[in-house]
Amino acid sequence: MNDGFDEQDLSQGPGDTQGPGVELTTQQVEIHRNLESIGPEIAAYYLDGIRILQNENLETAANLLAHVAREIDGV
Repeated sequence: MNDGFDEQDLSQGPGDTQGPGVELTTQQVEIHRNLESIGPEIAAYYLDGIRILQNENLETAANLLAHVAREIDGV
């Protein structure tokens, strides 16, 4: 089971696939690294938010993103 808190190597650079179904821009990599300095949980929520944005098959993407945003805000 992936709890979202595994160590992830984002050193490959922007545009490279980072884990299952997530591709990060240079700015997103920087944001993720900064969030990791706060804690792995908030960084994991951020990556999941990116995954939601990149998935075109989710009918409830807006609701899911709102939940992720509330979790990030509450950390």
